[in-house]
Amino acid sequence: MAQEILVNEQIEPGLELIRSLGQRVPVKVAFWMKEPDRDRPYLYVASDAITDEDTKWKSYRVVIELAPRVGGYGIDASSIKLIPGNDPSVADALAVQVKEPGGQARALGSYRFGKRWGDDTYVYPPLAQPAAVA
Repeated sequence: MAQEILVNEQIEPGLELIRSLGQRVPVKVAFWMKEPDRDRPYLYVASDAITDEDTKWKSYRVVIELAPRVGGYGIDASSIKLIPGNDPSVADALAVQVKEPGGQARALGSYRFGKRWGDDTYVYPPLAQPAAVA
């Protein structure tokens, strides 16, 4: 099976997807990672709203709805892994965000987030949270 690396054509649609998702499910942090034992990179999206399998599947339904709208290379619901906000990899991804001045995205190459090790990683900048509805 051919190995796929993260490419620029995935970065922008991924950002569009997490921004759209963030309007309905709070996104704590999002990052791409190509793990050595996987054939392609995955977009990991962490949310404190994901607390159990039920809330995870409700969030996946939103991803399935939004993914076709952003299109682009490699962006489909099967490319996205939703993880809870307390996953060990989240703290490491948030630490990368804090180190970046001005909230810039960061391509890291090989990097470890929690128990996940990736050959090709990319952390999105913090997302602006939607304003509370009064």
